[in-house]
Amino acid sequence: MLIVDLPNNWIPERKWIAKVVLSRISKNFICNETNCNYWKLKSTQNNGSIILPDYFFMLASKERSIFTPRPLNDELTTIYGNKNNKKYVFPKVFNGEFRCEIGDLDEFIDIDIFGTAFWCMARVEEYKKSNRDIHDRWISKNSHAFRNGYLDRPIVDEMVIYLKSRLEHKFDSEEYLVNKFTQRLTHDVDNPYLYSGYSKINYIKLLLSHTNSGIARKIIINHLKKTFNLSYEDPFDKFDWLMDCAEKEGVKSEFYFIPSQKINFIDCRYTLEDNDINKLMKRILSRGHILGMHHSYGASVDQIKLQDGINYFKKIVGKITDLDNITLGGRFHYLRWNQSITPNILENCSIKYDGSLGYAEVPGFRASTCFDYNYFDIVKRRETKLEIRPLVLMEASVISRRYMNIKCINEAYNYMYKVKKSCIGVGGNFNLLWHNSSLASPKHQELYKSLIKSS
Repeated sequence: MLIVDLPNNWIPERKWIAKVVLSRISKNFICNETNCNYWKLKSTQNNGSIILPDYFFMLASKERSIFTPRPLNDELTTIYGNKNNKKYVFPKVFNGEFRCEIGDLDEFIDIDIFGTAFWCMARVEEYKKSNRDIHDRWISKNSHAFRNGYLDRPIVDEMVIYLKSRLEHKFDSEEYLVNKFTQRLTHDVDNPYLYSGYSKINYIKLLLSHTNSGIARKIIINHLKKTFNLSYEDPFDKFDWLMDCAEKEGVKSEFYFIPSQKINFIDCRYTLEDNDINKLMKRILSRGHILGMHHSYGASVDQIKLQDGINYFKKIVGKITDLDNITLGGRFHYLRWNQSITPNILENCSIKYDGSLGYAEVPGFRASTCFDYNYFDIVKRRETKLEIRPLVLMEASVISRRYMNIKCINEAYNYMYKVKKSCIGVGGNFNLLWHNSSLASPKHQELYKSLIKSS
């Protein structure tokens, strides 16, 4: 069994992050509170120990706040693993004085793995920050990871792998876990169909926006076919195609529908009671795939709106299937997420999981991890039951004109696969968001199929 000795302050925080880190390494570990000023890992079956510094929590104690320790900028640390003397280069996020007598059987790792992991995964830097975009979102350029060049790396997961390699070498009698790569294919259903679901005003606006493109004629023809129940193809209706692709890869697609009872501009132009949407949800469930919620725009900071949407979703979906078969969760519209408010109201509304924690403008690792984990409430100082499923990549971040606007399909694929490869390298979870409405063109369909096939 592994034993971790931890300093006897910031106990709830330390126990949470010790559990997060060590549960990926071993099934058998315990935490001991001691009066030391460092982290010490021992084994009941081997002699010696591995010692790590406690820079972050030491700074928090000195400044009497978990929010005030300032991370370093442009600092790197190079350390070596025991296997083939492999070289690891990590950002050194926190530093400080370290005082400890290292014994002959002890090893020292000069990087605060536990403190760095806590700071990254608890999203301490985002708490009560006002520098946000027009949708009230914390943007990537504000983050320490972006400014210091590690947003494209799951550094917490890399550090855990490094720590595991040192433990395996030091305590070879212990049993260690092997984490296997998985991918989660999720789809926010903003626009389920192109040719239906419009109010008269929005339908006219759609036609006017395409008057000179030749698309208006196609819209009118297909709308008439839809009206008279004639056969036609809607370019946004890729739901069966997406399920076919997922089934070939041995995974389930997750479709997140907006649980809004009123059609409005910012949220959606459908309700869950619409006949087409009801049939679609039934079809998804009948094929064994997953339904979730794409919470409305205002719900990320408004518990009443969030709960109203949940109640509506449960009411409609409960008529289709037994709600015991549904795990309540999903993602917020526009990826809206306020670290000071959103996770707390999700927990208050008994939501089991959320997949919003990513950036809209660029792919990457907002929490420096691609593993799911239970959210830690920094204010109440406790682990919650809300599971965070970090969003790693949204297709619009790469190919949309609003963001990176990569038009070359090969270039887009290479960029996306590089992100996925980072998840593969740490045996993590590639949490992908791809809108059904972004599969209208054959080239984007091929891009999607290639990406989810690659390993």
